[in-house]
Amino acid sequence: MGMTVLVGELSIELAKKALNGNKANIIYSDPPWGLSNLKYWRHHNGQTGHPVDWPRFLAILSSVVAETRVPRGTRVS
Repeated sequence: MGMTVLVGELSIELAKKALNGNKANIIYSDPPWGLSNLKYWRHHNGQTGHPVDWPRFLAILSSVVAETRVPRGTRVS
């Protein structure tokens, strides 16, 4: 058992690559919660020209979690 860290734009493809075909038992996420905080960190990353679409970000995060987690009720050994 190990840990994988990938850096990039949040996507289902990136999450699946990090999991190497497995499903996650636990998903921990600490993104820049809140639109103002997201804009702040994008500014510091030099991404000032990129529009911030907060509802899109939350939709992508939700779909990544739904698609990559172990289904509820599944016994984990």
